[in-house]
Amino acid sequence: MRCVDVLIEQNYVGPLLEKIDLNINRVKHRNNNNYVNFEKRLYDYDAFYIMVDNENDIIAMSGLYNGGIYPSNTVRALDRTYYFNWNKGNSIYQKHNRYNTTYFWPAQYKVAVQKGYSNIFFSVQDLRKRNAGAIIAKRTVPEAKLLPGMYNTCRKYGKDNTINEDMLCWQNIYLHQIKEDTFELPKISLEEYKTRYKDL
Repeated sequence: MRCVDVLIEQNYVGPLLEKIDLNINRVKHRNNNNYVNFEKRLYDYDAFYIMVDNENDIIAMSGLYNGGIYPSNTVRALDRTYYFNWNKGNSIYQKHNRYNTTYFWPAQYKVAVQKGYSNIFFSVQDLRKRNAGAIIAKRTVPEAKLLPGMYNTCRKYGKDNTINEDMLCWQNIYLHQIKEDTFELPKISLEEYKTRYKDL
């Protein structure tokens, strides 16, 4: 099994895009919109990794992304992570499902350091998955820490930098500071999040 950056080994770009189309875009998935026009987004990543098995099949993917969305000192790891071999029998507790912490996070952390970022984080949607994300974070090396509150991870709009208030934009953040610096994503408290989105 190999961890490959497709922005370096570009012969994997075509097979990856085909895999995304067959396994995500053509099936009902709650995050389908994340993968629309993915080829255009792909080249905005600092790195985009795939796991390739011995038969050259792509079994998982994950990217390191700033894309002009985040402050210049901050980068998002484990972005658009997808396990193509995921099934309901798998869980975050099973060792064979740890591509994120065993392969993707270490590789992306190394790139983040090389590119001079101060902050590297990953995020998890939904309060109900907050603890599951914390379990993943405890396996990261170096370890990411769960921050209090919910943080907005979406692109801001217009000249006035209006925040996208969609519920899915507010996420649990697990942060590792490569060097001491500011971390400046919009934030609301858990209480405000629960009040604001209680009917959704």
